[in-house]
Amino acid sequence: MLCSRRRDEISGATVSQTLLDFRLQQLHEDCRNNDAVEIWVSYLNTVSSVGLARLPLALHQEILHKVAPSPDKLRVELDLHLVDVKSNALHPFESHFNTILRNTRATSDAPPTLDDYPFILRHFAAVGHYVGAQRIYAALRDQGLTPRSRTYGLCLQAIAHCLSLPVFKNEDGLAAF
Repeated sequence: MLCSRRRDEISGATVSQTLLDFRLQQLHEDCRNNDAVEIWVSYLNTVSSVGLARLPLALHQEILHKVAPSPDKLRVELDLHLVDVKSNALHPFESHFNTILRNTRATSDAPPTLDDYPFILRHFAAVGHYVGAQRIYAALRDQGLTPRSRTYGLCLQAIAHCLSLPVFKNEDGLAAF
């Protein structure tokens, strides 16, 4: 009985490791293809299948950089669709960024580092999302990290870019922030 129980434990561990290996291989393939949607779906599938505890910090950091187009591309998109954008609208990838940061914190072998935040802040600065920049700044301060001059600069760029955007008015003719 003891031998069969041990064999089942080993078999379960092998299946679990095989699933982890399969999901990680799929995720790395999707990262090579550079399709942000596929990468995001693969990341979510991996997290839900194998759990956060088994994923290394470097993987979360890599995904953070792959799930959104470059800030320059986002800025061009914003310029093309400016009529559809309001100053209080969420950044299109803000929920992705927040999920990855939350997952990184949950792994606890190493929380997000100060180097993880400028990437997000560059995205927010590119489209003038000062509210998101403020949230990221607060999150890194809450984590006990000391902002660098680059951090402040990106937050100020988000504010400055927002101020350069057209002001949308509500039905009463008042500025809609």
